[in-house]
Amino acid sequence: MISLLQTVTDIKRKRLAAGLPAYLVANKANIRANRLSYIERGLVRPKPEELSRIERAIEELARLKQEMDRLAAELGWPVQP
Repeated sequence: MISLLQTVTDIKRKRLAAGLPAYLVANKANIRANRLSYIERGLVRPKPEELSRIERAIEELARLKQEMDRLAAELGWPVQP
C-alpha cells in the first residue's frame, strides 16, 4: 500500500522532473498555488480528488511540454532545459 507521504513526495518529484512551475500545475489542477505548496511540503492532507487532479495536471502539462520542445527542435528554435 502506498502511503500518503510517498504520494505527496512523488508529486513534487514528478513536477520538478518535468520542469513545471508549481503555479502552472496548480492552475491546471484548479487549486491555489499556495495549497499545492502546502501539499508538497506535507503541511496539509490533500483530498484524494485533489491528488488525482494534481497528478493528471502534471501528466498532461509534461506531455504538452515535451510536444512543444519536439516541435521547437524541429523548427530549429532553442529548447529550454
